[in-house]
Amino acid sequence: MEGRYIAGQIFGILGLVGTVVCYQFNSRKKILIMQILCAVVFTLNLSLLGAWSGALLNVLGIAKSCVFYQRGRRRWADSVWWIVLFCALAAVCVGATYQTPIDLVPLIGTVFTTVALAQKDARTIRLLTLPSPPSWFVYNLANGNLGGMANEIFVLSSLLIAILRFDDFRLRKKPAMEQAAGAGQEEKQG
Repeated sequence: MEGRYIAGQIFGILGLVGTVVCYQFNSRKKILIMQILCAVVFTLNLSLLGAWSGALLNVLGIAKSCVFYQRGRRRWADSVWWIVLFCALAAVCVGATYQTPIDLVPLIGTVFTTVALAQKDARTIRLLTLPSPPSWFVYNLANGNLGGMANEIFVLSSLLIAILRFDDFRLRKKPAMEQAAGAGQEEKQG
């Protein structure tokens, strides 16, 4: 049993590394490719730790990311029904593997991530993904998943950094014309 635990923790750390990098991409395509790779690693991580609801939700995450990767490229992948289907399948996965009430918690994060990954721009993906890390953190804490807990802390941090880098327009430099116009107004007011 200890070998499985150690292997599970190693896969959790590997998943952590991939996830930290994931949200630093400013491309929907790259975010989804990294999501697929991370879901494979976290499926192994959670399976080795016996956290079956989380493992099955990650298997579903692989399929979900593969479909959403095709959005905008293949007509069949653009249907809003994929969001409904994947949310319903997530509930079925948790129902099939339910052991304790804590198994319901990652379902919240999965639903938000499902809606997020169906979006077409990286900014919306990041914003809609924000509720996911806290819910998965609680699940990982309950299952003793050290790599998973660290992952969710770093995911949340990575999301917030990316939001500041790419999405928070107040932090972006003003174009030269706006700065010049603003300087002229300051002179008139002073």
